[in-house]
Amino acid sequence: MKLEIKEITSPDIDDRDRFVRDFDLFSVPVQVKIGFADGSSQGDIFSFLVCSPEWLRVQVEGKGSRWGLHLFIMSLFDLRVVEEKLQRVIASVDVEQWGDAVTTISKYMDWEYSNYRK
Repeated sequence: MKLEIKEITSPDIDDRDRFVRDFDLFSVPVQVKIGFADGSSQGDIFSFLVCSPEWLRVQVEGKGSRWGLHLFIMSLFDLRVVEEKLQRVIASVDVEQWGDAVTTISKYMDWEYSNYRK
């Protein structure tokens, strides 16, 4: 089955139409609700951080290194580009089982249940 993006949110973005980051030092947390393209609103939340190369440079300055899992790196923040790239990732996933979808998407984003233990 195909997947679809149900919702894209960020605690840093109040008004998506007016949100602009016109500087080269930024990090913006993003959450995406993704589910099967079945007409329902059901889905799971996946998270990642949109950041600039300059933000990464500042993070490693004086430390020399930093882990970089679940980062989307871009020179200038543009929410439309983020959405386009998300759509490309989601469009490339065609699976029968949700677990297979999670495995693929988790290569890019952190699944809300990734640390869940029964």
